Amino acid sequence: MKFQIKDVLGRGCFYTEYPACIPFESLDSMESAGLTFYIDDKKVSKSYIRNSFKSEGLNPKENKSEVIKTEEDAKETSVESNTVDPGFPITSKTIICVNTGKMYKNQKEAADEYKVDPANISYCVNTGKSYKGLFFKRVIEK
Repeated sequence: MKFQIKDVLGRGCFYTEYPACIPFESLDSMESAGLTFYIDDKKVSKSYIRNSFKSEGLNPKENKSEVIKTEEDAKETSVESNTVDPGFPITSKTIICVNTGKMYKNQKEAADEYKVDPANISYCVNTGKSYKGLFFKRVIEK
């Protein structure tokens, strides 16, 4: 099995042959950023991916420890039941790197991590485009 994630231009950003390496917890934010998913060179939806690996116990949607990524998820999941915590309160300024799934309190913190100007992170968040191959998105959409 070959799993790929491609950007809006059809360029591969991620590839694995091991189901355990599929970033299930980031599929929602990756799809929101315009990335597409492929299994054996056929385009598939995130729900297809989750359902395909449910029997192997790899789907974190089945776990209570799911990270809150959008306002809709925040309505469905209380922070108390969320055992995966970024270590700070999630606000409208919280940024996620779609590639890694790592969350940052704000654009400046993300920029400091990657040693870039915060304007580059802002550009990514506002346009959905990547900077140096990295995609960033607000965790809670305004």
